[in-house]
Amino acid sequence: MGKELDCNACFDWLDDGKALAGRAFLETDEIRFRRADGERGVRVKLAEFTRRTASAGKLVLARAKPAARAEFRLGAAAAADWLARIESPPSLCAKLGAKPGVDVRVHGALDAAVAQELDASGAAVKRRGAARLNLLEARALADFARAASLAADLAPGAHLWVIYPKGRRDMSESALRSTLLPTGLRDTKTCRVSDVLTALRFSKPVE
Repeated sequence: MGKELDCNACFDWLDDGKALAGRAFLETDEIRFRRADGERGVRVKLAEFTRRTASAGKLVLARAKPAARAEFRLGAAAAADWLARIESPPSLCAKLGAKPGVDVRVHGALDAAVAQELDASGAAVKRRGAARLNLLEARALADFARAASLAADLAPGAHLWVIYPKGRRDMSESALRSTLLPTGLRDTKTCRVSDVLTALRFSKPVE
């Protein structure tokens, strides 16, 4: 769902349930937790953890069999927001920011399902010219460099979503970030696209 936040988290099956510092990422089907100490991260599958509450600034997810509990200390507002998004997930286009009245520039071909949702979103989709929201699907490693080449033409405050395959070691999030961050763009949001595709948003700072 593209939300992420630095926080402390506890998992009763890990490190005796002690609080761990790191960064939590809310996706459509899971919450990923990247540990600040560099140890292996944690994935909490939302389909398994069906008992969910938000109170006292904590998002708590639990399951009955096998018993397990995960707690994310997000703060009151974020905990309530994340719970609402888990219970009523936004559409893909809502996560991308493609909505009526927004100009969306598509760079190259898109996955058919993504293109269909985009066409139905009411956004003004175009293939040329400047736009505040830009989409590029990377199907090969060379497309990361192609995405980086777009940075100079983005206006301050504009966003570039790079959609790329899940599970390919040569096209990892780290590889994408290392290619685009030197251009001056900032990575600002993540988004699950499908079972086989994910996306990372880069934004051009407003000076």
